[in-house]
Amino acid sequence: MMFRFESPIYLWLLLLIPILVIVNIYHARKKKKRYKAFGTPELLKQLSPGVSRYRSIVKFSLIEIALALAIIILARPQTISPTSPEKREGIEAIIAIDISNSMLAQDVAPSRLDKSKLMIENLITRFTDDRIGSSSLPATPLYNCP
Repeated sequence: MMFRFESPIYLWLLLLIPILVIVNIYHARKKKKRYKAFGTPELLKQLSPGVSRYRSIVKFSLIEIALALAIIILARPQTISPTSPEKREGIEAIIAIDISNSMLAQDVAPSRLDKSKLMIENLITRFTDDRIGSSSLPATPLYNCP
């Protein structure tokens, strides 16, 4: 199984992450210098007892991880299964059946719907390497074509 990105150009945005880390470190050092101007570390601990040193680091790390994942999602990762070298023979067919109330009429024995089913069964038994799909739609159109 192979792996690729639909839009790899967005992966260049991952370069923002180390830039943001550098900016955050610079901002943290500047903030630390400003706090030291207020007084000694013991005094600052007494003035702000509930301030966690690691809270901002954890918060920034989670934001960075979310940003990295969002960028990877933007690049649309995809897995590709390898194609087999064998050539496929046969046809692909779609069978559509009208299942409206008019198909229940008894003018053809047993009914039009049952007769259609029998004809399709006979057709399917003749297919060998073919792919078959079916659809059961009412006879009234869903939209009008111009």
